[in-house]
Amino acid sequence: MIGPSKNRYRIFFFLLLGIGIAFGYLLYHARIPFIIERAALWVPRFDYSTPEDVKQIVKNAANAGFTDVFFQVRGNGTVFYPSDLEPWAHDLHGGELEKLGENPGWNPLRLAVEQANYHNINLHAYINVLPGWKGRSNPPSGRHQPWADHPDWFMIDAQGNTMQPTSGWYTFLNPAHPDVIRHLSGLIREMMHYSVAGIHLDYIRYPYDYVSVAHEIYPQIPTKDLSRYADFSYDPYTEAQMIKHVGLDRSKEARVEVKKAIIENLVAELSHSMKKIDSKAILSASVLGNPIDGRWHAGQVASDWVNRGTLDWAVQMNYGQDTFSLHGKRFGRSLSKKQKKNHWLIGISATHSMEKIQSQFKSIAEHRCKGVAFFSYGLLFKEHAFTKKSLLIKNLLEVHVVKKPQTD
Repeated sequence: MIGPSKNRYRIFFFLLLGIGIAFGYLLYHARIPFIIERAALWVPRFDYSTPEDVKQIVKNAANAGFTDVFFQVRGNGTVFYPSDLEPWAHDLHGGELEKLGENPGWNPLRLAVEQANYHNINLHAYINVLPGWKGRSNPPSGRHQPWADHPDWFMIDAQGNTMQPTSGWYTFLNPAHPDVIRHLSGLIREMMHYSVAGIHLDYIRYPYDYVSVAHEIYPQIPTKDLSRYADFSYDPYTEAQMIKHVGLDRSKEARVEVKKAIIENLVAELSHSMKKIDSKAILSASVLGNPIDGRWHAGQVASDWVNRGTLDWAVQMNYGQDTFSLHGKRFGRSLSKKQKKNHWLIGISATHSMEKIQSQFKSIAEHRCKGVAFFSYGLLFKEHAFTKKSLLIKNLLEVHVVKKPQTD
């Protein structure tokens, strides 16, 4: 029979042993860096204008350790490849409006894909989905530009006005309009013929933030009343969806649910168009950093798209300096552990200081997500040269991104 004193020693021994094991486990993992599978870089259309730009961009992205590039090829109803559906972007002609639709003599999307294959990096065709035009000067008609040739495709505000572009902001296509859905699906099919790694969607939401620029179009309207001119969309196609989903309920909550359903349907249609051509292609989307804003104001609930299997990667634009942790936790709560690991990339803005970039990058370890994305190329490279920020990121990616298997 074991006496009480021996029992106490035994309990004390096992207690110390447990503490030692736990301490050793924590110390072991503290010395092993967290690992992510993907590191993506956004390349907006403003970052290139020549073939040499594209070659240098893809080379720099690969040399910096990025695994994926979101390469923009649609901005606002114009594209950066030869299309039967929309005209060549006039951006490739120094922004001259009369040259909209004119072939620049080279194909940015094809060149980017070729360079990505050469440098062993994944190239995603990145598009602004719903923007259809920007600026107070209208595009020439008869060139397949949506704002010029199909004004009935655009959103209608609560006052019955077609949404107008401002000097610095877009007018948005109506995601409930069947012709818009067919048009956007057609663009996806065109891009998929370039053997891209996937399609990256941006601005796939309602433009609730239009209220901040609406005064340019309606200067006579008091600020307190501008929200009626920035509430979209009140059109027959949206009304049909209202009846389908909520009957005669026209409450704010009902409109939130219907907007969510409309955007969810658009994502599903675009996903179907892409997967029909390449079932292994990745559909990703830039989504608002604050999921509460996404749900209540933008019709954007990325977790629902992931649950339905229509979205492969939700790329959270978590660009705030002081809200980064809060919004990361909110977004993470909408996903399961498995979904975080397989479907969530956290976006970081390169406008921040080097110290902030480093601290935000290292904090993603707690979220156990698939990867990270940085916005954007032009903020990290100056005239295609590495900067202190891009060198910092290169060093971080060398340590924390899983290495690609070597091929013979």
